[in-house]
Amino acid sequence: MKQLKNYNDLKLELEMAKERKNIISIYIKKLMYEEEQINNVIKEQNNTLNKIENNLLNLTGIEYKLFSEIVINKMNVSKAIEKIAEQEDKDVSTIWKNYYPKVKDKINEMLDYK
Repeated sequence: MKQLKNYNDLKLELEMAKERKNIISIYIKKLMYEEEQINNVIKEQNNTLNKIENNLLNLTGIEYKLFSEIVINKMNVSKAIEKIAEQEDKDVSTIWKNYYPKVKDKINEMLDYK
């Protein structure tokens, strides 16, 4: 009788071990999927940061400030131009005509990219 009980116990333990292994396998698959999603987010954010950094490296002075205010600080274009005009002691129309067109494409590219 003792052997029969051990046989049944072993059979149950084996079934439990198999079930635990299945649960662990499912959990590992979910973790791998989640890791892949996180890696995609990291890659996308790195690309965005690299684009911003490259654009900033190619700009100087007022163009740099405009790009920075609009893309990095998320300021409205009109408000950013008013702020820069005040800081640089220039007329708002001067900023609109002479400086904004130089950075407009880069700003739109960054806003579309996000």
